[in-house]
Amino acid sequence: MTKRTNNRRQTPINIESRQKRRAVQSAMSAGLRTRFKPLAQGSKMDDFMALLERADRKASKA
Repeated sequence: MTKRTNNRRQTPINIESRQKRRAVQSAMSAGLRTRFKPLAQGSKMDDFMALLERADRKASKA
């Protein structure tokens, strides 16, 4: 049988550091969304979908 480890933190995280971490994560998420939003909405996605459809048609013929 494998030995279980205790995954609990040894020291509690204070509220201030938790809020800072959440603020950083939120800012990073917003930045990534802003950066990649044009890719998701642009014609690149349409081109990719067309490529997948062509590949599916070729695979069904084989």
